[in-house]
Amino acid sequence: MKYQKIMARALPFEVTNGTLEGNIVPVPITFYRLQSTSDNILRADTLMSVIGVSGFLHFAYLMILITPLIAAHGSTAILSKTTTYTISLLYFILQLIFSIVIFVTKTEHIKVVISIETVLTAIYVIILVINLLTDDSIEHKQKRHESENDFIKGISNQLKYIESTISDKTAKSKLNSLYYLAHSSPSKSDESLRFYENEIVRNISILEEAATNNEIDGIITISGEIERLLNKRNFELKTRR
Repeated sequence: MKYQKIMARALPFEVTNGTLEGNIVPVPITFYRLQSTSDNILRADTLMSVIGVSGFLHFAYLMILITPLIAAHGSTAILSKTTTYTISLLYFILQLIFSIVIFVTKTEHIKVVISIETVLTAIYVIILVINLLTDDSIEHKQKRHESENDFIKGISNQLKYIESTISDKTAKSKLNSLYYLAHSSPSKSDESLRFYENEIVRNISILEEAATNNEIDGIITISGEIERLLNKRNFELKTRR
């Protein structure tokens, strides 16, 4: 110990005892600096707890940033993004509060901290997935409903237009009656009704051609066929409910 030099000679002996001055000569060994707590016990749990909560906090912030990318699109996009963003924001706030508590208390129970973080993250992921699946289902139903409405609206507008192009009272009355039948038909559809709907669209195209050529008998005949198809479609739709 005769070569030992005290680094801070102005400090009391009990503070600087064992301190060495100088540079460490490069040698093929590794030096570790260990510092214990006031109760003379070496611990690394506090640092690990801080690192753990920091990682989960960064994950929560990342989820806020990518929320607009994973939310549903289409007519329900605004509601979907708002709901999903709210869930991610609440998760981030919880993580922020929990992180502050860990930083302040300097807890050393790393296993407890990681367990709580894992449970919080698992609950968040489950809620987020359920919300995304629900939004996707709502969007699918909304698109289907819009498609069904487009069919009834489309054939109604076509019939109204064809009626306006002819002058014969009998044919005009027939088309007017057919228009109200189409307009009052239920918009809900089914795959088994596609045949009737395709046939209705096809016959309306033939009806429009007959109206262009002013074929009154053809207009009345085709209107009757369209009426039959519409009644058949509506009847089968009502019996399926």
